[in-house]
Amino acid sequence: MVHAPPSRYKTPVNSIVVVGATALAFGLLGIAGVGMQEASRDFAVRPPLVRLPQVKDAFAAAPRPGLENHLNETRQFLRHATATIAYRGSKTLRGAPPEFAHFKASPTTRTPLEILTHIGDLLEVSAARLRGPAKWKEAPPDTWERQSARFHAALASIDEALASTAEIDVPLDKWYQGPFADALTHVGQLALLRRMSGAPMKGEAYFYADIRPGRVGPDQAAADAKYEFD
Repeated sequence: MVHAPPSRYKTPVNSIVVVGATALAFGLLGIAGVGMQEASRDFAVRPPLVRLPQVKDAFAAAPRPGLENHLNETRQFLRHATATIAYRGSKTLRGAPPEFAHFKASPTTRTPLEILTHIGDLLEVSAARLRGPAKWKEAPPDTWERQSARFHAALASIDEALASTAEIDVPLDKWYQGPFADALTHVGQLALLRRMSGAPMKGEAYFYADIRPGRVGPDQAAADAKYEFD
């Protein structure tokens, strides 16, 4: 029997695997490099994403009900998270005695007024970043009343941006884990300082709280007494 010689043009399967793996490796390295560069940029000054017009137009023309539903659900969740900060925050602010604003737990700690002002800084830059590039600004801690109003105004600005249909160029998961999440941490600090100062607020099983997207002002639903505790 005569066997035909192997074709010089036939590419061995192993070669295909090696070439494919090499291309994938370089691709991942390129993505990692971009990711590290992006991570090194400050949250507040990240420039808007650059998109090729023809690619954007092609995607805009194609129906994407699944993606749109996912984005709407994400925005709705973040609106609920915003309302949660409003509910918890207003509870720590409500009924605080005048001297609480300047309470010092130790010589090196911030006062509640300074913490509240910092929360306002965090929420304002979060609201601005939903609309484009933003710069970090620190406001002076003037009065408890002004900073309380600023707290709710910044939350309203965040809720307005999330409720709109305008495009948001920042990844919402990254946005959530940044200054926005910091604000909730500092609300907890205020609650702790209320107790340390001798003016405690009631605890609450917040799972049962009446928290609704869009309700971000100082007038929150009253807590059910059976879910509150000292």
